[in-house]
Amino acid sequence: MAGAIYYDEIAAIEANGQVCNLPYDPLLKVHAVFDLGWNDNMTISMVQRLRSEIRIIDYIEDSHRTLDSYSSELKDRRYNWGGCYFPTTVSAGSQERQKLRGDHDGARMGRGAP
Repeated sequence: MAGAIYYDEIAAIEANGQVCNLPYDPLLKVHAVFDLGWNDNMTISMVQRLRSEIRIIDYIEDSHRTLDSYSSELKDRRYNWGGCYFPTTVSAGSQERQKLRGDHDGARMGRGAP
């Protein structure tokens, strides 16, 4: 989408033929990369890394859901899970994290299974 933050970068990798469909590789760990949102969309990219390649194999985008609901959805995918990565601006007491946690501790989103 013209005007998007990374438009030029994405356009360049598409022009160079660096975007293609790749299947999930069960031998590689799948890492969940979060961009937190409550009123705006929360996104979770599931990525695998092989040498210098970063493979985006799955994606969730939604809003007004707690981390527990996302955790359940991720567990249903039954990937070979690696780690979960959150924005550096999220701290244990942040308003964003409190909304996303609901009544539960978001720490369950740690290593192993999301």
